[in-house]
Amino acid sequence: MNSNALSLNFYGVSVAISSDCPGVIQKLLKDFSYFISLSSVSRDLTIEIYQSDPPYGEIEGLISKGQTVNTISYQRHGTKYFDYYGAALASWTPSRASGKIYCSDVNRLHEIAYLMILSRVGKIHDTQGMHKIHAFGIGSTKKDLICMLPMKGGKTTLFLELLKDTKLEMISDDTPLIDRRGNIYAFPLRIGVDSEESLPDGNRSELYSIDRMEYGKKILAPLSYFKNHVSKDLQRFPVLVAGYRTRMKYPYLKKVSKIVMLKELYRHMIIGVGLPMVVEFFVENTIADWAKLLYIALSRKVAAIRLIIKSDCYHLYLCDNPSENAELIRRELL
Repeated sequence: MNSNALSLNFYGVSVAISSDCPGVIQKLLKDFSYFISLSSVSRDLTIEIYQSDPPYGEIEGLISKGQTVNTISYQRHGTKYFDYYGAALASWTPSRASGKIYCSDVNRLHEIAYLMILSRVGKIHDTQGMHKIHAFGIGSTKKDLICMLPMKGGKTTLFLELLKDTKLEMISDDTPLIDRRGNIYAFPLRIGVDSEESLPDGNRSELYSIDRMEYGKKILAPLSYFKNHVSKDLQRFPVLVAGYRTRMKYPYLKKVSKIVMLKELYRHMIIGVGLPMVVEFFVENTIADWAKLLYIALSRKVAAIRLIIKSDCYHLYLCDNPSENAELIRRELL
């Protein structure tokens, strides 16, 4: 494979990535290993990544169009620019579906590229009726479990604990896809942890890292690190779970109504709190785009309702012992 280029295909959405920095391409290859494509015929999105000082001459004389914690945005001739406060410069041209990223720091290049890819692919999937849910997904021979937890709620810890059972299959550690018929699709990415000790035994040489702008350093494990297979058969009985941290000694499950679960999906899927995306790369601030966003919101609601209709729904009250939490799920839900 070309060390300066990468082709990906996310359920029909094709992405061409090129860079003068082989290190970034290698990290993205590990991030998105499940979606690697050998075809280079058609491209829905094109992203160019440059390890260089940001070319600030391109935004000379422009007035800011907005500002977030991470970026100051500008616009010229249909191209949006995002200045990472002097550390990096990214641009997106909707008419060409193409983006560029400039930064001398390989780690920052990797993070921005990863989020740009997920944001733009996610936007296309949303318009096609395939929607991410902020949850982990895991499958057994009979059931597919989707478990929603708030950020910092122990989602990855519980997911990794379940993966100790190599008979269970990965769906996604963070963002399963749900279509408008309520069907589930695998969306496995690299898995991030705070320390290597959180991971099962494996080839440590496969691990790599990222130091994120807002959330700090993470150790990353590619799919090849794990012995579990990615689930291919996702037409099994779905189980929806919303988890809560407690100070109780033992975990327990409570079956809840579909109306109660719709409230959970409103946060984790319809609004999408916690999804790995960047608003600047997702929202284009045009009349046509706002109409598109309204359509996406409606489509997400339809998908959520249809998923709930076919699912059993539970609240999971977690204790501080990850192995007991995982055992309860295996015994009662999978």
